[in-house]
Formats: sequence, structure tokens, C-alpha cells
Amino acid sequence: MKKFMRPRAAPSQPAPGAAPPAPPAPPALHKTNGITNGVGTGPRRDDHHSTLNRYWSESDECGDLGKCVSGLGLSAGVCAPLWEDPEFPAAASSLADRRFAHRSRWLRPHEICSRPRFLGDTAVDADLSPEQLEPESDEQFAARWSVEAGEAGDAHVCCAAAALALTPRLLARVAPPQSFRTRYTGLFRFRFWVFGVWREVTVDDRLPVRGGRLVASRALLPDDFTLPLLEKAYAKLHGSYAALRGGSVARALQELSGGVVQSFAPPRQPRALLFQVLNSAVPRSTLLVATVAPPSGPTEKEGAGRRLRNGLIPGQAYCVTGLARVREAAGDGDGDASGALVR
Repeated sequence: MKKFMRPRAAPSQPAPGAAPPAPPAPPALHKTNGITNGVGTGPRRDDHHSTLNRYWSESDECGDLGKCVSGLGLSAGVCAPLWEDPEFPAAASSLADRRFAHRSRWLRPHEICSRPRFLGDTAVDADLSPEQLEPESDEQFAARWSVEAGEAGDAHVCCAAAALALTPRLLARVAPPQSFRTRYTGLFRFRFWVFGVWREVTVDDRLPVRGGRLVASRALLPDDFTLPLLEKAYAKLHGSYAALRGGSVARALQELSGGVVQSFAPPRQPRALLFQVLNSAVPRSTLLVATVAPPSGPTEKEGAGRRLRNGLIPGQAYCVTGLARVREAAGDGDGDASGALVR
């Protein structure tokens, strides 16, 4: 029995002198990594509220800042215009809040103060590594990280950044040393923990200002812009400044540190167990943040924002820098009793 098989066509030969066919183009790389995994390229109605699906560079590694700048066609030796971020423009879409959009201006730090500063700029200007510089004094550290939340509802970002600053090596991974003088092009870069990978986010240094004050968070040092630019990059990661409203300290800590976040409710835990957990966490450079629950009931609005007898404000987040057990005299003066102090 014969098997009938169709003969395979011979490959066509190019004409003499003709150029060889071009290889097929590689598939386009999608920058998105979120809801549609790069399938949908059209704009979304809620694009300014989308979470973690754009706004990071293709490279996962943070190289030298000069290489990053040269890749954008900018050079410190050439008088080039300052870089403007096309993905997160100085427009109302980046704020996504009507209360601030029509009354805000976008200014660069040089337009706000005469000599802006950034964390680690001394090392960059002197061409030194951060390890070669003397650590900041307690006064400088307190002034830089005594932060005030802005009008965008970003208190959780301020608290997470201040807690991260207690461990400089962790903060340097998120906000590497950069300067407004050496190799300054208007571009700043940051890194965040996204889906188990460190991702780089680049932003320009234009910040929203309303009534002469930054709309976003600010530090006690008026010329330090580390936190405002860090918050802008974090807002770009989430789509807009308005997307930060209603966030949690736990999520901000996770995305800034890359660590595992665990929460404890003191009223629901035995005091001995809670003290043991906290006492073992402090020496291990664990980032600890404590919040005071706001009052509930009809006096909720009246009690919110008011200081308690121990000096704490309900609803405010605080960084825990130490833990100790003290003894104080009892009320009758005949013995000792355990007590708690907040400093």
C-alpha cells in the first residue's frame, strides 16, 4: 500500500544581488506588571488610582547616578535643561485632588530656597562614600526627620520614612546619596520593594506648593528635600498623591524596607508576652512603630488630635527607639510599683 505524501516545497532562493531578509523584530516589552500583565495598553479611567502597575525603570539594579543621568542624554558638564518627568508631570493628574489642583504651583527646590539639601549630598560633593563621612549628630538627625505630614493625607509615609532613618543602611538602599550641586540634572531616583523585587523609580524635583508651603510632607529643616522627593516617588509608584490617602503604616514599611511586617494589639496580648516580644526586637534593629487608637463614640471628633496626659496624640504614629522597665514609688510610699513612661 502506497503512502501518498505531499512533497515539501523547496525554500525560495533570493535573487542574485538581493539583500538577505531582515530577522523578525523581537516582541515589545511591556512596562506594566499589574492587573492586565501588559496586555491592555489603552488608558484606564482610574489610571491615577492604579496600584503598582507602572512607573519604574526596566533595570532592577541601582548603578551609578552618573550612568543613569548619561542614559537620559544629560551631563553635568553640559548646560542642558533640567529633566522633566513625562510619566508623572507637574499637572493636576499627578495630584488627582481638586482641592489642591487649581491652587497649586510646581516649583523646584532651588525656587523654594537658596541652598536645598538632600541626604548624603556631602558625600556626593566630596566624591566620598557614605561610610567615609562622620555620622550626623543627634540634633541634625532630629531636625531632618522631625517631619510634618502634608495636606495629602500622607502621615503613614512620613512615619515609615522616619522609622527607616533609624537604620541608615536601610535608608541608603531606598534613597541613595544624591546632590543638588554635583551632577545635578533635576532627576532623583529611589527604590521600593514591589512584588518581591527592588524596583527603581525616577522623578524630577518639581514639587507642589500651595500658599508658600509644600502640599506634601516636609521636615523641620526647611532646606532639606529628602522626604518630599521620597514621597513624590512613592506617590508616582501608586499613581498619584491622592492614592496615598488612607494608606497604612504597615504597607509603607513593607514597601520601604522589604521586610515582613507584624502587628500587635496591646489590649489583646498579655503584658508579659508583649514586653518580651518588644524587648527582643529592639536590639535587633527591628523597625518599631506604635500608634494610639483614636477615641470612638460621640467624642471621636473632639478627641482626635488632642494630646493625652502622657503627651501622645491619638491617631498619630510614633517610632519606638527603645524600651525599658522602670520602678516608681507607690502612692502610699510603702513600696514600689511597676509603671510606664513615654519619652
